[in-house]
Amino acid sequence: MSDDHGGARPGAGRPKAGKTTAADLRERLLKAKGDREAALAQLADLQLRTRRGELVATDAVALHWAGFVAAVRGKLLGLPSKLAARVAEPGKVAEAQALAQDIVFEALNELAADGVPRAPGAEPRPKPTPKVKAKVKAPPKRNPPAKHYPGNGSI
Repeated sequence: MSDDHGGARPGAGRPKAGKTTAADLRERLLKAKGDREAALAQLADLQLRTRRGELVATDAVALHWAGFVAAVRGKLLGLPSKLAARVAEPGKVAEAQALAQDIVFEALNELAADGVPRAPGAEPRPKPTPKVKAKVKAPPKRNPPAKHYPGNGSI
């Protein structure tokens, strides 16, 4: 019975030890040096642009914008009471404040969703339900039971 499987194809697999030529090594070395120089040039460019203020760390930008958005939200939520007190007729302040609050909530909901205003006549997005924290009374503090240890004068 003959073994006619053909064996490995020529050039398949890893090169045999001793088959690497000096020209191959020189080529690999030059490529590695070129890659290293390119990476160092990119790093130097990034450092220079950072020092010039052209680049900013993304976490710093995110932190700044989170603070800015929170401040804007706070200012918008404070508008209804200020507006109502200044423009409403006496006795209608609460009604004006509720109307202004509805408008502010609508704007904040649009911004929270996708920032795109609703088309006229479209169904309004549901208003967020205000989160009310339930006031829970903590149990009264009690003195822990005295521990009696021999020699501490508690007995």
